[in-house]
Amino acid sequence: MFKRTHYRTKEPKKRSPCSGNIIVVGDTGEATDIYLLCAKDYHYIGSTDREIETRVGEHWRGNGAAFTAWLKKKGYKPILARTWLHYDKCVEFRLKAWGGARPFCPICSGEAAWKRARYEQYIIEPAEEAPAEELPF
Repeated sequence: MFKRTHYRTKEPKKRSPCSGNIIVVGDTGEATDIYLLCAKDYHYIGSTDREIETRVGEHWRGNGAAFTAWLKKKGYKPILARTWLHYDKCVEFRLKAWGGARPFCPICSGEAAWKRARYEQYIIEPAEEAPAEELPF
């Protein structure tokens, strides 16, 4: 019988500030703009702390991301389909984790897409000097 003489010890997983059911704006401290690009059957979700138009221009030129460079090589020109302005970086990760970009694309999914990513129901904005008795939790 094989006897193991060396055991690997696993380090505990570090909990991401983006984990959990409720995303709090400002969890990671990175306010960013999130955008969704649509190119027929292909979609891309990205984020930027610069102007969205500048970042989308980089994608169109093939300099934005490896996936959009591949789209350009195949002859697709992605369209800016949707934006989420001034959100936390966690929102981008959560959108990607929720099954890719297609369900959130209004071009491909129509009205249902607008209902799927209404972040008002998932995000708690930090209160601005609200008295403790007025907070909902």
